[in-house]
Amino acid sequence: MVHGRDRELRVIGHFATDLDPTVLVVRGLSGIGKTSTVLHALKQVGAGSSAVRVVRPCSSRPSAHDLDNSRRVDLSAWSVPDDPADGPGFDAAGFLRAVSVWAGDGGSGPRVLFVDDVGVLTAERARWLQHLADEAYGQDWRVIAAVRSIAVEALSDDVEVLELGPLDRMSLRRALATEISAPVAADVVEHLRWWSAGNPRLALELAGSLSAAELCGDVSWTGPETVGSAARRSYRAMLAGLDPATMTALATAPSAAPRRRVRTAARACGTRCSPCCARRCGALTARWTAGTPWHRIAAPPTPARC
Repeated sequence: MVHGRDRELRVIGHFATDLDPTVLVVRGLSGIGKTSTVLHALKQVGAGSSAVRVVRPCSSRPSAHDLDNSRRVDLSAWSVPDDPADGPGFDAAGFLRAVSVWAGDGGSGPRVLFVDDVGVLTAERARWLQHLADEAYGQDWRVIAAVRSIAVEALSDDVEVLELGPLDRMSLRRALATEISAPVAADVVEHLRWWSAGNPRLALELAGSLSAAELCGDVSWTGPETVGSAARRSYRAMLAGLDPATMTALATAPSAAPRRRVRTAARACGTRCSPCCARRCGALTARWTAGTPWHRIAAPPTPARC
């Protein structure tokens, strides 16, 4: 179930059933709900059996799955290096033939190729995606891609970008209620939304560490004691782009002037940073840097405790 994404579902559904030869890029931080939103939208417009999801597209072992993740086919023969000097050009026609043969008839729904988890859309990946989309349109496929950030100054006019922002309080509360059996007090939801910056996966990670008494508000909870794996994945690129002075400023004054510095670093790594995201990034930094050298913050070792 997807909450708080009605507009985004309509945009994706319209794109999947339209004939305009463009590419739809869905952008948002890790955990914001890109995959679940796209999959839900495709099923809503009858593409549950006709659409194909490509995972790990920029790795050496890409594969295609049906939307229920019950069938897969290896596409390693059509992997594409980020550096064109590392190998031959991408065979988009061969890639699509392999997907089409594997998908078979696929029913009467719209044929959509959902390229999931592209990561950072670099200039080289943007060219690869455009090449794939051009070939796909000729074979009656539409292409949707999910990316964490965009590192290209100007995209082609044939690329549309749909931004997935934070969930509002009521949508986040419904999302938590769907996943958590215990009741969650309204003020606890507000705290979870602040710390997660409206990111549902981060909010669920935080809520999963709370006791039943903390969830219902009988015991106060002011913030996480550790930085979880979902938070590390969401903010790793942003924090890796910060210099020591900015990191120190964020750790000592998480909700004040450093927001501007966070936005500057976010632009450098292609991430859009909202004020809420900036505040949380600063607050996380204070915990993340407790006893940890700033240059190790983006690394994946055991989270540092306060």
